[in-house]
Amino acid sequence: VNTTKYNLADSPDAWASCVIVEAGDLYISGHNNDRPAVWINGEISYYAEQGVTGVVNEMLLFDGDFYAAGVLRIGFNSVGVVWKNGEELFRTDIFEDANIKSIEIK
Repeated sequence: VNTTKYNLADSPDAWASCVIVEAGDLYISGHNNDRPAVWINGEISYYAEQGVTGVVNEMLLFDGDFYAAGVLRIGFNSVGVVWKNGEELFRTDIFEDANIKSIEIK
């Protein structure tokens, strides 16, 4: 098996939640310094702005698009979020204290 080692973060507070290998590319989602992050082939492709905390729990590729699901923490509440190609597509109400753990397209 061919393997490549990637150092995804300089911080000890990085965490991977989902891994996809597609057409020779490696996609990893999780968080880096408690900020939602997605890496493609070892490089950060999506990284939430400073002050935003949370995690990208799961991701999938569908019809050439990249979808991700996770949570953003806002104050003492959490909102579930779905992203498409790095742009926010859906967000739950801030008062629901939600976390989206999985995503599926049918």
